[in-house]
Amino acid sequence: MQRSNSTNWLPILAGALAAQILLAVALGFWSQRQSAAAPQSPLISVDPKTIDRLAIDGPVGNDDSNPQANGATQRVELARKDNHWILPGSFDAPADDTKVRTLLEKLEQGKRGSPVGSTSESQRRFHVADNVYERHLVAQAGGKTVAELWVGSATVFRKTAVRVASDGDVYAIDLANWDVPSGAGEWLDNGLVKVDPATLTRIDITGSKASLGLEHETGDKPGWKAVQGSAQVAKGRELNTRRAQALADMIGRLRIDGVLGNKPQDDWNVDKPSLRLVLATAKGEPVTWSISKMASGDDYVLKASDKPWYFQLKNYTGKPLLEGAEPDQLFAKDEPPPVPKAPQKPRAAQAPRPVKS
Repeated sequence: MQRSNSTNWLPILAGALAAQILLAVALGFWSQRQSAAAPQSPLISVDPKTIDRLAIDGPVGNDDSNPQANGATQRVELARKDNHWILPGSFDAPADDTKVRTLLEKLEQGKRGSPVGSTSESQRRFHVADNVYERHLVAQAGGKTVAELWVGSATVFRKTAVRVASDGDVYAIDLANWDVPSGAGEWLDNGLVKVDPATLTRIDITGSKASLGLEHETGDKPGWKAVQGSAQVAKGRELNTRRAQALADMIGRLRIDGVLGNKPQDDWNVDKPSLRLVLATAKGEPVTWSISKMASGDDYVLKASDKPWYFQLKNYTGKPLLEGAEPDQLFAKDEPPPVPKAPQKPRAAQAPRPVKS
């Protein structure tokens, strides 16, 4: 009787197995068709070399759920002129050519593979909708719009959601929001005030309290020394060469945050600079940096003698430079590191006293 029951189950199990095989074959066939049907057309149908103008806007805030919630946005325009990119809204200051080319190359390499979304809800979820987005980019060539797209949030595998104006689908490409900044300062060519600290031969400092000259010596004992006749040298104080080198390195790392204009304004206090640096290098003429504190706010204004623009320095950039160039700081002795205390030996465990009965 038991053998008969087992025999009755065999057709059922065989049928279930056949159904699973057929389902696997069908799914594989469907997957192949979907893969074959997935378009691999270019994201933008234009030669990036013909693009001569870019406009990018995006939210200022960091509301991940709705980037446009606070209504604050910023916009930047870039234009190509004489095979270089400039910022028309920043008094035609030069942009970072390499950064622009990198963006255009990534857009050229982007492909429309299988969409990660195709509904208005998915557009909002991935932040590529008309009114909910991370970045909105418009590219022009010869005054004609040749590409328009929205860049959104991250998807998977380090890719970012993108939607082009001619297509309602959402795609994932190798692009990040920091590749498409909407602030002009992030596109500026920071080589405008670039100084290689290794080439500095002399730094003349005029601050609010004192003046000082530093020279870099080569030879047997390379390093910085204070020029004789400086006030601090006259007092018999010794230059802290480590801090002098730190100042030179800080000058070399300086990054400007924006272009304020090409004509001075009254509240920039350019006639009363807080710090003036004359920088001499092994090559070229000396350059003078005049740094003044704005009348309102915490930011500073930098004017380089070899550039027509007045640059903005944020407080976190300008203040350390002013402090590092103070003669009192350059002649201050470094405090020795605290001597670590020797670990105390643990007390030996005492045997318990016998309890008197």
